[in-house]
Amino acid sequence: MAHHLRQALVRCRTATTPVARAAAMAQAQAPLRFLRRTNSFMIVPRRFFSDQAQTEQTEEEEDDEFGVVKKRVFARYTQSNHFPDSQLEKPTLWKVIHEKHKEMNEERPNSPVHIERVGVGLKVTRELWDRYPEPCYWEVTKTKIVARASPRAWGVLTFRGSREQVYDEEKKEMVDRVRKIRGTRKITWKVVEE
Repeated sequence: MAHHLRQALVRCRTATTPVARAAAMAQAQAPLRFLRRTNSFMIVPRRFFSDQAQTEQTEEEEDDEFGVVKKRVFARYTQSNHFPDSQLEKPTLWKVIHEKHKEMNEERPNSPVHIERVGVGLKVTRELWDRYPEPCYWEVTKTKIVARASPRAWGVLTFRGSREQVYDEEKKEMVDRVRKIRGTRKITWKVVEE
């Protein structure tokens, strides 16, 4: 049933005409009617069903399809304008960059550094890589940090002493392979001490 509901929700989002949208909405709500009859519990995002549903919700609480009143979770940005507090309360990559940015701006109060430039050249690693005797780290080459949007970072991986490289056809030589750093929101990131 979950598979059919997922398909119906995708059809509802991608419908171009009002008739197709209404048909997809009816198809998506059919499993919900069945769940209500059987008293089963299933969380379904309200945004798939109608735009009106979102305007009816208040910031403090919402009443979902099953009559359960629950608090809505909102991201708080009290510590930083760029990263939500949830990312700065644990040792994620973004906490490392945030602390480095704060540190650099305290040293140079008259000429503040942009947060995207702070990460460039930084060598960061995960604590779980400490079990290897060879060096394992990411060397950050680029960051894209927009206020209150999902931050992204790119870099070159050195894993167990070997740096990732690819062959460049134009230069006819091996160059560093720059790729997106995954798992930036996971915990246990730290700066490599040299």
